[in-house]
Amino acid sequence: MIRNISMKITDIMYGRNLLKSDELDMFCYGMEIIISSIINVGMIIAISLTTRKLMFGIIFLLFIIPIRMITGGFHAKTYICCSLVFSVSFVLALLFNEYFSENYYKYIGLINCISSICYFRFSPMENRFKPLTDFQIKTFKTASTFIFLIGGFFGIIFNKNCFIKELSIILLIVTILFFLGKGEQNYEKGHNGY
Repeated sequence: MIRNISMKITDIMYGRNLLKSDELDMFCYGMEIIISSIINVGMIIAISLTTRKLMFGIIFLLFIIPIRMITGGFHAKTYICCSLVFSVSFVLALLFNEYFSENYYKYIGLINCISSICYFRFSPMENRFKPLTDFQIKTFKTASTFIFLIGGFFGIIFNKNCFIKELSIILLIVTILFFLGKGEQNYEKGHNGY
């Protein structure tokens, strides 16, 4: 569905001479990403409104989107699966936020501090279809390590602050998605030999 809508938009833009023929594939892919992103954000807002946790949903989006852009991690093979994984991640974050006691946040903070070592070693996780430059790799590795180290310490020390609690949960969710992606990447390397 997303692909069809993107192709129709691309055809309209090409028909109006707003695109050159060599730009069609790139534009169509860009439209797919934009439409998919709008759907994902819309789903999080809808779940937030349904559960009466709109502020949590907004904070979730403000934290998770840039952090995932820096760290990389699990990438679904279809847009439907992507939306499902993103929504389930948000529901897990909501559940963690609702049911974790104050003591758990210290442990989550500790997990996030330890995760910073893994991010220093393994991040960013590149998408094989979108390789990163050496500068991007170095920058993203440093940024993700810093985010998890500082976020982890804040999670341990300031675990009563609602923004720090939410950040701690989001960092934990990102870590889970990162290791799912790393596992998938290693599985594909073993089976596809790339």
